Amino acid sequence: MRFQKSIATMLFLIAFSCASADDSWVGQTVIVKKNGIKYGRTNPTTGEKVFFGELKRNIYIVLGDQDGYLRISEGGKEGWFPKAEAVPITRAVDYYRNIIRKNSRDSSAFARRAIAFVWKGELDTAMRDFDEAIRLDAKNITAFANRGTVWDAKQEFEKAIADFDQAIRLDQENAYIFCFRGTSYRNKNDLDEAIRDFDEAIRLSPKIVEFFLIRGSCWTQKKDYDKAIADFSEAIRLDPKSVSAYHNRSFVLGFKNEYDKAIRDLDEAIRLGPKLVEFFIMRGWCWTQKKEYDKAIADFDRAVLLDPRNEAAYHCRGAAWNEKNEHDKAIADFDEAVRLNPKNAAVFFDRGFAHGRKGLFQKAIRDYDEAIRLDPAFAGAMCNKAMLFSTCPDPNYRDGIAAVELATTACKLSGWKEMRYVHGLALACAEVGDFDQAIKWEQMALADKQFEKEHGEVGRKYLEYYKRGRPKIDD
Repeated sequence: MRFQKSIATMLFLIAFSCASADDSWVGQTVIVKKNGIKYGRTNPTTGEKVFFGELKRNIYIVLGDQDGYLRISEGGKEGWFPKAEAVPITRAVDYYRNIIRKNSRDSSAFARRAIAFVWKGELDTAMRDFDEAIRLDAKNITAFANRGTVWDAKQEFEKAIADFDQAIRLDQENAYIFCFRGTSYRNKNDLDEAIRDFDEAIRLSPKIVEFFLIRGSCWTQKKDYDKAIADFSEAIRLDPKSVSAYHNRSFVLGFKNEYDKAIRDLDEAIRLGPKLVEFFIMRGWCWTQKKEYDKAIADFDRAVLLDPRNEAAYHCRGAAWNEKNEHDKAIADFDEAVRLNPKNAAVFFDRGFAHGRKGLFQKAIRDYDEAIRLDPAFAGAMCNKAMLFSTCPDPNYRDGIAAVELATTACKLSGWKEMRYVHGLALACAEVGDFDQAIKWEQMALADKQFEKEHGEVGRKYLEYYKRGRPKIDD
């Protein structure tokens, strides 16, 4: 599935269904028969043909079919080209097979048949055709560029980049090839090289929405959120109906804690449609961060209706129920999330919290243990288990020594930067009677502005108890 999605992304093969007359190609995906085809329009006043330039891609979605011409979008501009210069992708394999039978040395036919095989998901067959196209013509740009997309789909990124390098040497003006190479650099996590390629793609073709979307995703990965927002905003300016741009920008706004802006973007994405489950989950998450749990649950309800097998919808709704202290409902949602995906450590972590709040301490411990088994570096689960061992009202579950070990490991895993874990270590030290260490760690936690803001009142109460030689607050 990852191979198919990667190829689709890089070749922009986003097919959609469209009711049309039998002889119309509107809504169909087509492959152009050669490079260098001009596209444009007819001046309605003079009847003169006005050309915008040459088609740069091999695959297009047909937007219009009239009088022997097809309307497509190239570089953010719609135009027309002769219908005779294209073939529907569903017929392309047979079409080029017949050409190859007549001329087995037609490099272009092998390259374009390979693209049709890629569209069908037959990557190995496509690779053989690309190889043959290049053997016949070592300057076949189409073959190098598109073979690179297959290497990328196979996660052979160095080979993909080598093919894109060769294609760029042959044609330094094709923005899409820079985009393809940038995508491979991004996939191998070389984000700086990726951004340089997307910069060049945008310089060559500054009106292609997809380039801004992909570069924005790179800035997001680099956590340069302002630049990411700028790219997604430019994508929206170029195409005010770009659902992906609104969704992606909302994601980054969420990272910046700008939840109101994120919700507005998600409102627009949902208005534009299609009604994707991810939009409701993301908006519900934003409502959760704003502590508007009823609105969050309403969005998660909608997500579950759209996709009853979506684990994230149940998980997120369960988390919202936890925040409302409705732990039975939370556990029911977490149970369903576990049934759908028993390998998500975060669900066990959240269910462990709910079980602990209901006094089901053995179940809580089992959930934390499973979370740690699934993710041995899950510091949060270690901290919660340590806190339970330090403060459980049932003495049968108290284990201060284990709590100190767990909390210390959690702090080390976080680089001593997560003050909740440091607070947990203070609790554990107090449980074993080491109040000097408890005071030290609680003071460290309280020195953190964010911890002080969120938990300062409770932390100071604990600190006073430690100074009196008491392990926990009785009330």
